[in-house]
Amino acid sequence: MVVRCATLTDVEELNLLYQHFFTHNASQQPAYYKVAIESGRYPKYVIESPQEELFVAVENEKPVGFIHVSEDKTPPFDCYVPHRFAVGVDLYIVPDCRKRGIGTKLIDTAKQWAKG
Repeated sequence: MVVRCATLTDVEELNLLYQHFFTHNASQQPAYYKVAIESGRYPKYVIESPQEELFVAVENEKPVGFIHVSEDKTPPFDCYVPHRFAVGVDLYIVPDCRKRGIGTKLIDTAKQWAKG
């Protein structure tokens, strides 16, 4: 298994993973999430954004998970020491691949990106 930055060629398979992700979220918190069909617009937006990254875990040439991280910064108020930080937006691993360290590897990769 390898973790790498997602590219536009991954969008079609990421759409499928996101649809599973949306379905899972909707089953867990139906008051806040609904099942949605991912058109590719969202992963494409993240891949092309200079303040965000989408990392994909690939096994046997097939994406089996992802993490979306975004750069943010403190609000411009006197009570804050200005700084930037990373936010984990989405994390998903296909059910058959869970409990194998893929999520840990994705999070570690996101942490390295945040330090970058």
